[in-house]
Amino acid sequence: MSTFELNDESAIDLLIFWVEGADGLMGYEEDKEVNEILNEMSYSPQNYQHTINYLNGLTTKHIDDKIDEAIEWTKKYEEQKRRYILALLQNLAEIDGPMSKEEREKIDELHVRYGLSN
Repeated sequence: MSTFELNDESAIDLLIFWVEGADGLMGYEEDKEVNEILNEMSYSPQNYQHTINYLNGLTTKHIDDKIDEAIEWTKKYEEQKRRYILALLQNLAEIDGPMSKEEREKIDELHVRYGLSN
């Protein structure tokens, strides 16, 4: 069994999964863009895949708990970095066209939980 550790990278991986999966769809273009962005950020697409594989083995309740942990983890960042994360997630949500209602709700929830205005 593989291990999973919450850290800066895996917390962002979890948020990507949360927003991108909000509408039930994560298409090829979105997956490709996520991998390219993670490479540019010096994050590992392999670690992202490890996070996704880990989540696939969890119940919905446990996934929700991990998402909450990731949000709490990233709330400690300076405002500029929290805004960068929101911009990243919004850009990813718009890859395949206009942001879905479900994706927008996740982004809005993060704005509130981060204490940032839209």
